[in-house]
Amino acid sequence: CAYVAVVNTLSVGVLKADVILQPRIVRNVPEIRWEGLVHNQIEHVALAYGQTRPELERLVLNAEVIHTGYDKTRKANEQKHGPRLPLLRQMIEDNTGRLRTYYQYQLACTLHAIGQFDEANDLFYALDWNDLTADCRRYGHNIAALFSDDHERCLYHAGEMIRAAPEEPAALYVAGCVLVDAGEPRRGLLFMCEAWLQAMAGTRCRMVLRESVVLESIAMTLGVEPESINSPQAIRLLQRRLVPPVDLSAFNEHIKHAAAIV
Repeated sequence: CAYVAVVNTLSVGVLKADVILQPRIVRNVPEIRWEGLVHNQIEHVALAYGQTRPELERLVLNAEVIHTGYDKTRKANEQKHGPRLPLLRQMIEDNTGRLRTYYQYQLACTLHAIGQFDEANDLFYALDWNDLTADCRRYGHNIAALFSDDHERCLYHAGEMIRAAPEEPAALYVAGCVLVDAGEPRRGLLFMCEAWLQAMAGTRCRMVLRESVVLESIAMTLGVEPESINSPQAIRLLQRRLVPPVDLSAFNEHIKHAAAIV
């Protein structure tokens, strides 16, 4: 099969795009067919077929699919995603193990998309995350951390997102927001500052941050205008000021003691 980057564009909020590699070209053979009632799957079938034919390759193409299907109003999302709910619940009933967990995850994402946050958050919190792919873990923990109204759950999801995707600026940003809301602004600002620096540097990632929104969050927490800190130099200086100075007195005493012995 051949994979392409699918860029899910978003016009509002801190995420301006969600980028994921998906198999979009497969061999036209009877052994490779889509499976499932909803969120149909083909990757595992195609890869299983490829394992029996070592001469075939898994390709990643230098191409993008620009997808605008998630960039909709709440009402439009309800019209689009609402009919999927009974299908997803049916797939949960019909499957076990990792496939069941996958459809539980998709149900949680769908409920979130149409604004049913309470049920979505309960599903996210109860998931067996080890049964999910790295992409599902990073995306699921991201939206669960952002939209849960329980600080303990937010901190849990933010921490797990960093564990699942330490290279993602979005993970740092979410952790920062959660820490600020939990009454730890110093630690939260350090995370948000690092997220902004990595986003400005163009770090390759799945969830592409809108840098201006991150900067506004930092400025709002500090009580300053975004323009006053709108440079890498200003953000790095802020980070240095946020980190408490290290107390070296004990170390210095050790050095003096060692010198006296010599």
